[in-house]
Amino acid sequence: PEELDRYRALTPGAFSLGAYDGGELAGVALAERHEWNRTLWVWEFHVDPARQGRGVGRRLMAALAGRAAAAGLRAVVCETQNTNVGAIRFYRRLGFTLDGVDVSHYTNHDMEPGGTVAVFMKRRLP
Repeated sequence: PEELDRYRALTPGAFSLGAYDGGELAGVALAERHEWNRTLWVWEFHVDPARQGRGVGRRLMAALAGRAAAAGLRAVVCETQNTNVGAIRFYRRLGFTLDGVDVSHYTNHDMEPGGTVAVFMKRRLP
């Protein structure tokens, strides 16, 4: 419930976008501007699996980056997991680089066999 309330607060902002195919939602991005370090944190980024590989995610992320740059922000930051190889490859194709790893972001046992480690990727803006 707390996370949902936080997302509801982000939704009306300039950095929450939907991508539509006809009248259907094809992708969504929820992001939050951090003033203290002039970054845009992408909290949720999803593309309908049936529409992946068609440029929806690329255009959605380009729109976010464009809005962030126009707002004077210096970087876009995403968090994913070491197990989400597809997301890591996608972000790298868009110019994101590995910026950090947190080995206890989710639990105190993230590094154990089968565990999931948080991977932070960043794209610096011009």
